[in-house]
Amino acid sequence: ISLGTAVATSGAAANPNMGANSSPAITFIMTVFNARLGIWLGNPGPLGRNTWTRSGPVNSASLILDEALGFTDARHPYVNLSDGGHFEDLALYEMVRRRCSFIVVGDAGQDPSYAYNDLGNAIRKIRIDFGISIDFADRVNIFPKDLTKANPAARYCAVGHIRYRDVDGPEAPDGILIYVKPAICETEPYDVYNYARSSLMFPQESTSDQWFNESQFESYRALGREAILTMVRNGPHHTIPLSFQEFQEDVEDYVRRGPVVKTAGGAPGATPEPPPKT
Repeated sequence: ISLGTAVATSGAAANPNMGANSSPAITFIMTVFNARLGIWLGNPGPLGRNTWTRSGPVNSASLILDEALGFTDARHPYVNLSDGGHFEDLALYEMVRRRCSFIVVGDAGQDPSYAYNDLGNAIRKIRIDFGISIDFADRVNIFPKDLTKANPAARYCAVGHIRYRDVDGPEAPDGILIYVKPAICETEPYDVYNYARSSLMFPQESTSDQWFNESQFESYRALGREAILTMVRNGPHHTIPLSFQEFQEDVEDYVRRGPVVKTAGGAPGATPEPPPKT
């Protein structure tokens, strides 16, 4: 499938079949009125050996009927694919199920109160279904925007440990989770700081806003770039990391460190202090 198809399907916030959120009556009505954003694609399992290379079903009549009646399971040559946010919005669940050892998650869901709903939902489901716990050695110091005062503890990310040994035995190595979330930490370029003052919700504006203007788009892009560079530029490697291990070490150093040194053009904030010697 193309990148555009993947992006459009990922945005399928409303679909007749939405896992535990589905309702038989609403499923039928949405299908009849074609209020549907999902897509039928070839089954990646054995049943899709003749369909997985196709962009869609050859004959969709029976599949539309199955969709209207809620018969969307894995026992078809095609599967009904929708937004995974109906179950777990970060895709962390599936990566842990596959025992991935190094995971970087970007949480871009709207969360103005910074309650970490998507992270909490993922950790809860993973513990219940797999028996694997995820914990953070330090607090998740990612805070709501407050331009009235600088918070030296504010961070763009947190580092978690995935306890695979809970299930796989004491010899199983822990997985590493790098959790990144948009925030204002007073290290941003001044144009981002300006937009943060003019938009009360930035960087947690509603995901229903699909029509970004130039200032809005550039502010999010520049914030993301600054966040990642801040996480690694002052780390022990002092360069762009070339491996997962270097990236992990730089990020862990950033999480532990005191206030970072402001870059040229950065927003006004607290007087920076030098990081502690290691």
